[in-house]
Amino acid sequence: MDVKHLQYIITVADEGNITKAAEKLFISQSSLSYYLTTVEKQIGTPLFLRQRHGVTITPAGEKYVEACRKIVAIKDELYKEIAELKEAERITICSSSVWGSRFLAENLPSFEKRYPGVLFQVSQVESIYMKPDIQSGRIAFALLSVSPYEKTEKSMELLRKEPFYFAVRSSHKFVEEHPEEEIKLQEILENFANSNFLISRKQSANYITIRHVFEEHEFRPASFTEVNGLYLTADMVANGTGVAFMPASGVISHPGLKFYRVTPRIYRYNMLFSKPIHNQSEIERAFHRFIINSFRDKK
Repeated sequence: MDVKHLQYIITVADEGNITKAAEKLFISQSSLSYYLTTVEKQIGTPLFLRQRHGVTITPAGEKYVEACRKIVAIKDELYKEIAELKEAERITICSSSVWGSRFLAENLPSFEKRYPGVLFQVSQVESIYMKPDIQSGRIAFALLSVSPYEKTEKSMELLRKEPFYFAVRSSHKFVEEHPEEEIKLQEILENFANSNFLISRKQSANYITIRHVFEEHEFRPASFTEVNGLYLTADMVANGTGVAFMPASGVISHPGLKFYRVTPRIYRYNMLFSKPIHNQSEIERAFHRFIINSFRDKK
């Protein structure tokens, strides 16, 4: 929608001078004067009275300029709405955990079939950076893990509780003596006090949860090694570097590993962190419901 010629009339009215208006519009004075004369001939009455030091708008000119402003405003609002519509078709989401990335890989194709044309912008971001990104509007959704011992945000929704397993090298003597699939937490604390525990980096949900469990039971292992990544942790356990509590999403089939279910259960929370619902577009609200229902159906 080309309204630049309407803007010519508005600028002349605002400046009260054809020369100044032409300078502001980056066109020649002669071109602007010619356009004004053409419009005035078309409507059959002058819009401006030419004077020595400028122009004075006529009653007809006032009505014409008022109409021009309305048309330009309509155009601006229309373009804004179209831009918002395009933006609404883009969904930004990030994940800080294996379970979140796995969920997106397995489920996004299903949503895209229901809503063709939606563009997803997916990224992996550490959870400590997600809150400012959500609050600033840079991302709409985040899938992250939170410890039960952490304070959660109002805009976080619990998707599921994810249990921890105890991982130990399959050739460890303890595995020979305990071939069962489930062991008590107390057995772990009694038998592995002299072991090196592989633990996630500080501030992570895994770190906060496991350290809290240790403190509750006054358990002090021989040593800790901070490891960034579940798969790296699994490899290190298989190589005999240490033992570890790992969330269910990190449990893999590995000939060098034995995973035990632990009683009583130790959990971390899988959460959906999203921008306020009233700030979400229609397509974002649909995706919000899709995530919630996907986890609800699996319960």
